Amino acid sequence: MTRTYALPVAVFCAIASSLSAQTADDSTAAAVQPDTTETPGARWRTSYFPYLTGGANDGPVIAARIRYWQPAPYEARYTTAAALTGDAGITFRGSRYVTAEFRAPGLWKDWRLTALASADRQARYGYFGLGNATTFDRDLGSDTEPFPYRVRRTRYRGVAEVTRVVRGPFMVAFQASLEQVRFTSLPGLSTFATDFPSGELEQDDGSGRLALIYDTRDNEYNTHQGLLLEAGTQVGEAAGHSYTRQYAILRGYLTVREGTMVALRLAGSGMGGRRSTPGSACRGGNTRCRSWVANTRTGRSTPADMPARACCSRTSRSTTTSSPSAILAP
Repeated sequence: MTRTYALPVAVFCAIASSLSAQTADDSTAAAVQPDTTETPGARWRTSYFPYLTGGANDGPVIAARIRYWQPAPYEARYTTAAALTGDAGITFRGSRYVTAEFRAPGLWKDWRLTALASADRQARYGYFGLGNATTFDRDLGSDTEPFPYRVRRTRYRGVAEVTRVVRGPFMVAFQASLEQVRFTSLPGLSTFATDFPSGELEQDDGSGRLALIYDTRDNEYNTHQGLLLEAGTQVGEAAGHSYTRQYAILRGYLTVREGTMVALRLAGSGMGGRRSTPGSACRGGNTRCRSWVANTRTGRSTPADMPARACCSRTSRSTTTSSPSAILAP
């Protein structure tokens, strides 16, 4: 009787053992089989926060930012594959701004896209006269006349740029920009009202720029090694007058030892065309005129500086920058 039950039990154990071995073999084969499915990109995220920053000549700015972004892969040369960012801010003296920007350095292979739209008003924008022979008189400003070198500026701006990788580190970029600016004088003594008795000035600026780029940097957010060379030409029209600009910018980075990096920046630019503001030394709008807050100059110039950055340790970093600058113009 015992032998009668022993035979079926032995057969059952043999079958179970065979099935178990077969399952283990299948599991092992599945484990070593390569995954051929494509890994999707990181999920898009949303972040938003208020912040406090400084304004130009009119105190602190209460601002807020919202950002919809996709993180880049860990090995990427940039931190975000794409990001849509909105900013808005206001000051206690009437300045305000709103900006929307889209950047996509890694959303499409071999293509980069940047688009910006902004509107802002600066209630204390700097203005110091027309031409390079103007002088600054500190005694003009007082408690009763606080705005001799100030003007109100309202600006609307749109910029779009497309970059294409040609081969290896070589890229070509095209940018188109439109800008509409309106200046109005402030109450009291005003250098701007002296130059423009109506107390108002409007400028439109539209331009296109074509650039060639050579980029061998190890990354774009914390560069330690490599070169970035950009050379291009720009054609534009401002206040009914056309202008051209040719430029070249060279940036070099070299790590001399662990924790210390030396960088060199050299730029050259030349502008031509008719003046954009009658009686001024400006070409290409207020951002290219020495009389305005940017303090840039027309003609040919070659600025250069050489910053050095030292990291004291892997965990805590202190930065020392030495930037002796020279503007060489004929």
